[in-house]
Amino acid sequence: MVHKISIESECQSKAKLLWGRRKTKRYLLGANYEIKFKFRNDGEKEFPGGRANIWIDYTSGQRHFMGFPILKIEKNGELQIEKIDDEKIEKSALGKGYALFNGEITAKDGEDVQLVKYGQELPKDASFHAIFIETREDVYSYYSLIISACALATLVFFSILQLIF
Repeated sequence: MVHKISIESECQSKAKLLWGRRKTKRYLLGANYEIKFKFRNDGEKEFPGGRANIWIDYTSGQRHFMGFPILKIEKNGELQIEKIDDEKIEKSALGKGYALFNGEITAKDGEDVQLVKYGQELPKDASFHAIFIETREDVYSYYSLIISACALATLVFFSILQLIF
């Protein structure tokens, strides 16, 4: 019988803008981000525990790898992993573009483990999560564009007022 384990990850950016004074929710190249994993047993029986191997592939061709033990999970039970070896899971964004989270789980009893996401079985090489990484220049260009658009709108507004009055 195959174990079915649902896997989810939650990431939180630790990046700061404006000379380190302003936090942002965006993932920035070179900045750290924190990861939490949640595993749920969607199978027909108890998961005896095992090992999770998770890797994060960046468009730059670089990769982060994490391996950690998974404890026993009761049927329909959940397990949340926030720390590995008593340290928060923190990684640095290594490439601009998408970072894809992939993984595999092995069970102590030797049975196969099928990863599940949103109730559907994931193929072997499919990612279960992704984040988009930008450069600081991308973010500053975006805000510059908004400021320029607001300045243009203000100029048009005052020009129309000048024509009317």
